[in-house]
Amino acid sequence: MVTENDKMLLKKINADINCYVIPNGVNISYFMPIEADEKIFPSIAYVSDMSGRHAIENIRNFYAHIFPLIKSAIPDIKLYLIGRNPAMEILKLSSDNSVVVTGYVDDIRLYLSRMTVFIAPMIIGTGIKNKVLEAMAMAKPIVTTSIGVQGIDVITGRDLIVANTINEFADSVIMLLNDEEQRKSLGLNARKLIEEKYSWNAITNELYSLFNDIINKLPK
Repeated sequence: MVTENDKMLLKKINADINCYVIPNGVNISYFMPIEADEKIFPSIAYVSDMSGRHAIENIRNFYAHIFPLIKSAIPDIKLYLIGRNPAMEILKLSSDNSVVVTGYVDDIRLYLSRMTVFIAPMIIGTGIKNKVLEAMAMAKPIVTTSIGVQGIDVITGRDLIVANTINEFADSVIMLLNDEEQRKSLGLNARKLIEEKYSWNAITNELYSLFNDIINKLPK
């Protein structure tokens, strides 16, 4: 499994099952900091398959409750919803001039490199969030919830910001939009953590170690 929470859920089904946790990883040679020619400031970005129930619920909650607070403090903010197959409910948000619904994009890195802050406002969801790992690898400053960092060994305020209430989330985004140094600090720390623990090399080393342990315990 990719998170301890997923392991716990599986164990509830079968307490005797042999289950190990190895998180997902990132190709850090592909997802890396990119200095965009033209940045969009101030901007926030959320990435997902935009047809899924979880994405729709997360965006609905963010747009209804958190985005208005951000917009009142920073009126020229742009919210980018990036991902394939946007549901009609999401497409309708583009009638708001502050919202851009991109649909499918060929290279997510080109969009993320231009964004000011990456958000992952998950209120529902399971597993490890690859898009959070990818944004961290690109040294983006991130605001997310506890659900958004399941399975990722982060320290809030050092690697990214975890905010679980409406006001905390809005205040954290506003703070980062107004603080370039904090954005840089979070981004650098996020990239360092990915290099140390969540690169493909680090993950495959864990996997090989697990295989060796299992093989060594087999009857001779």
